[in-house]
Amino acid sequence: MLKFEIFGVKFKISFLFVCFIAWMLLNNQYNITQIYISSALLHECLHILTLTAFSSSLKEIKLELCGVTIKTYKKLPNFEELIVLASGCFGNFALFLLFTTLKLKTAAAVNLIIFIFNILPHEKLDGGQILSKILSLFVSSYVSFKIIRVTTTLTTIAIVSTAIFVIIYFKNFAFLLGFIFFTLSFMLNA
Repeated sequence: MLKFEIFGVKFKISFLFVCFIAWMLLNNQYNITQIYISSALLHECLHILTLTAFSSSLKEIKLELCGVTIKTYKKLPNFEELIVLASGCFGNFALFLLFTTLKLKTAAAVNLIIFIFNILPHEKLDGGQILSKILSLFVSSYVSFKIIRVTTTLTTIAIVSTAIFVIIYFKNFAFLLGFIFFTLSFMLNA
């Protein structure tokens, strides 16, 4: 893992993350990789900007294959945390609307996919964390944990099924390698 510090913020970048970016660049079709990387970067920057708007100091940013983890020095109240979690997703949705209006179909599709993926109710994604925060307002932490576990399992099954369909439909060995790589990383980080 690559580790360094900038302006008091610790950065950690996993080897798998670097490999995934390299794989995407090597299998780049229709300039989707550049659009995806810039849209995903904007997604994370919106989380960071929203955190700083709530006067929260960044402690650590960790880039892994299964996503980016941002740690702060202080815990935010639930409502502010919900806004931070939703900011990245809705930034991608706003870009989807903008690119659709500008008739930039590829950029619009990439941002819609990032929005949909991140809003899924999986515990590692923004949607699962949003659901967890909302559930904590209405049910016990035990019930919330059980609900999140069920939605995570169902979401994982849906993601795996979709990936298998895409691999079979496009008959693309690179998709298969990427899927195996992503799945192993997701299981190791669970």
